[in-house]
Amino acid sequence: MVPKSITSSNPTRRLMHSPKGRNLVDALLAAAVVYLSLWVYEVANWLSLTLAGVNASIVMGGWLPAGVLGVSTNSSLLAIAKPLQVFLSLSLAGFGFAVFRKHKLPVTRFVLLCTMSVYLASVYWELLSVLSFIPVTFHEGVFFALSFATLNILLLANRRFQ
Repeated sequence: MVPKSITSSNPTRRLMHSPKGRNLVDALLAAAVVYLSLWVYEVANWLSLTLAGVNASIVMGGWLPAGVLGVSTNSSLLAIAKPLQVFLSLSLAGFGFAVFRKHKLPVTRFVLLCTMSVYLASVYWELLSVLSFIPVTFHEGVFFALSFATLNILLLANRRFQ
């Protein structure tokens, strides 16, 4: 017997119940997550700097956020701005992961895990001002290694709690 939801006249339900349709929706949502993850990170950066008392603004590079620009004379609150930014970014990405995990969309979940690993590794970039004497290529290698390591940890945790 065919479930009523598949034979329904609702095209969204039919699309989600067919394997090809589910894969298409999964790929489109994953692409949207990649785009939105840039916005999440930069808006979290803007919000954390604004809460720290910096007059910040988002710099655009076409239709992508390219960074956040801000000037501050008081650096006492800046120490909590970046951890707050990472916390806000991870919270939103974790919420998205929980939602997409429920709907069994594997590509979107994997993209969210990758995004979360990059957010976690981004904490390292805050050390660049302290370690400015080390070449940038070394920092890029460390950032890649941290992203890869955190992705593997998140993948292992995901398998364990499925």
